[in-house]
Amino acid sequence: MSARFNGHNQPKIRCNVCHKLTTPNAGGGTDLCAKCYHEAGLENEHQDGEHKGAPNPECPMCKEAGTVEPKEVTMARGRAADLIDYVRVALANRTLPDIIEAHLKDQFGVEPLKRCDGEAHGNAHIDNCGTCMPRWGWTGPRIKVT
Repeated sequence: MSARFNGHNQPKIRCNVCHKLTTPNAGGGTDLCAKCYHEAGLENEHQDGEHKGAPNPECPMCKEAGTVEPKEVTMARGRAADLIDYVRVALANRTLPDIIEAHLKDQFGVEPLKRCDGEAHGNAHIDNCGTCMPRWGWTGPRIKVT
């Protein structure tokens, strides 16, 4: 009976950054765990200017610089219902989008949606954008109802 190659019989090394035990292959053959290897790649992209002017929400350097907007706003169900009621009435009254967005920011703490300037929007051959997914063309925080 042959031994199976699994996590229990792989050699272990310590990650040079977080010092967790990991396998030599987890960080692409480096002395890094998979998480630290991914973050190092993001930092490298940041330093090389490959974000194309749009901050990457996963990049640790963009987070430190404060250029990344929050991905979600947590809101209680009752407050979320009030928000939906306001938006429905405002739309029925044909209120301008800028006025609705300003009210959402002032009363509910939801930052306005912004046009995405990701590379995909200037190229007809790219059909998805990692910056604004899943809202094609718009970025901003999602509302998480608790």
